[in-house]
Formats: sequence, structure tokens, C-alpha cells
Amino acid sequence: MEIKATAVNRFFIVMSRKERRLLKFKKASTPSKVEASIPSAFEEAPLWAKILFIAFPILLMAFSIYGFMRDISVSDKDLKTLNVTLKAAPTYVKKNGRGSSAYINIRANGYPCNFNIYSLKFEATNTNGVYTELFKNDRISLRLLNDDYEELKSDPESDDDISVYGLSKAGTSYIDLNLVNKFNEEDNHYTLLGVLFALSILPYIFLRKEPKMDLRTVVFIIVVVFSIVLYLIHKT
Repeated sequence: MEIKATAVNRFFIVMSRKERRLLKFKKASTPSKVEASIPSAFEEAPLWAKILFIAFPILLMAFSIYGFMRDISVSDKDLKTLNVTLKAAPTYVKKNGRGSSAYINIRANGYPCNFNIYSLKFEATNTNGVYTELFKNDRISLRLLNDDYEELKSDPESDDDISVYGLSKAGTSYIDLNLVNKFNEEDNHYTLLGVLFALSILPYIFLRKEPKMDLRTVVFIIVVVFSIVLYLIHKT
């Protein structure tokens, strides 16, 4: 009888252990009322912080959409021609370090400023022709934005750098303005990242629990995926 009683006791002990494990599992998987009532960081923040939390992503989204929608193309009516004589042959300039970039520097007689072919205009330029066909004392034509042209005419001694949108010599053009606009339009698509970033951070404002994925990881994934998609679209 003692043997049977011991066996029965062991049976109930094992069952009670299983029940306790099941009960712990249910408690871990089901949030308690106390946990569910924990306020988010947004709810605990003062009024000015709440306004800032909401305003930042909304403004970021608005500016990003505006930047994407605005017309950034440059046409002939936006440009004026400046005829100059080269002080020296155009030179290639490479800036290293953070924000490194390359551009073509042009110096002209009578003007202390630098005329530079920057960024996407550089990619739309016949660089081989610029380096092999333009020399000191050559007469060339530069196409500048209307505002830059007027400022230069009003102050010829200005040493501010001026961006060049067109370059030609004896009827030969070295910058394709259509390509400049095409590259600018493609590059402008990246402003939509601001919209995606704003949409990704909004949920984190109201979260009551620790998210499974931190915001930096989410932003990184968005940037990588968006860049790949744009690359594939522009290559087709």
C-alpha cells in the first residue's frame, strides 16, 4: 500500500510541475493588465515634446514630397552666355576626404573667380575633349545661370565660384544639357527617402514595448532596398 501511495504521489507531483510550466508559459505569452496599461514615451512627454514628435516626421515628409515634385530642370532660357579667354587649360580637381567630389576648374582672363563643372554636370561632360582640345588663350563660351551671370556682370571682381552649365568652343559643345537634366531628375528621386523615413519613425513614437527591430536597422534596410530599386529602374 505504501508503494502504491508513493506512485500516486509522484504522479500528482509530475502533473503539478507540468501545470506550473503551462501556467508560466501562459503568463509570459499573455500581457498582464499592468503591462498593457504602461504609457508610451509619447504619452508621458510634455505638450511641446508631443508637438515636436508629430511635427518632425510630418514636416520631413512634406519637404521631401515638395523636393521630389518641384521642377529642377534647366533650359536655355535659364542660361546666359559669357564669352571668355582661357587663362590656362582646364584642370581636373579631386577633393578627398568626407564629401569627396571631382570637378573641372576653368580660369578666364579678367575674372578672378573659378568657373567649375560640378557633380552631375561633370558626368554629362565630354571630359576627354575638354582636356585635349581646350588650351591657354583659347576663346570659349560658358553658359551660366541668369542670376550668376547678372551678379558677375555687376561685380566682375568677385571671386565666388560659379557653376558652369554649358561649355563650347568654335561651335563644339562639351556639355550635354539634356543629360544634365536627366541625371538631376534621377538623383532627385532619392528625396523620397525622406517620406519613407518619416513613415518608419511614426510608429516608434507610440510604441509601448521594446520593438523587435531598432529604428537604425529599419532605416538601413529602407535605404538599401530603395537604392537597389532606383538603380534597377534607372538601368532599364
